[in-house]
Amino acid sequence: MKKGNVFSKSQLVLAGLIVALGAAVFINMKFAANDTVKGDLGSGNYVAGSSQLGAAVEAGANVSTLNTAREELSKKREELMSALSNTANSGEENDDIRKNAVDQLGALTDSMNREANIETIIKAKGIADALVIISEDSVTVMVQSEKLLQSQTLQIQDAVISQTGVDLEKIKIITMA
Repeated sequence: MKKGNVFSKSQLVLAGLIVALGAAVFINMKFAANDTVKGDLGSGNYVAGSSQLGAAVEAGANVSTLNTAREELSKKREELMSALSNTANSGEENDDIRKNAVDQLGALTDSMNREANIETIIKAKGIADALVIISEDSVTVMVQSEKLLQSQTLQIQDAVISQTGVDLEKIKIITMA
């Protein structure tokens, strides 16, 4: 580390990742309602003979909230991608730090592509708009719909599972009228 530098680029990248994770958690908490709908959404078997749908379907927010969340998420990700790109292309950092930045940039890009694929599938199924956020251990899907039918919930879950491979219990669906 050069004399006079307070933070190395790897520390700045790590701080950027923490900020992005914090933003995702904030967005999830901001839009999640406390009144999760519970109960039997149907008796059909879906995954491995289970009749549990595994997702919380919540009511809340509005369309402008969905657009605001999309813009905030996009801005934070652009900042993170810029920091990772700068670190990856820097000649000042060692090879391990640059490789780590390239790996994180690739993982972020892959996650964003899967989110876009899921959003496209959901829209093709007749939902007006959707925002998908993939985190390390779960997927949150915010949809523009006052209420979802059981078939729509299953279609959303199927799209998420096919694109991410996450367990059904780790999918959270939030409806926004």
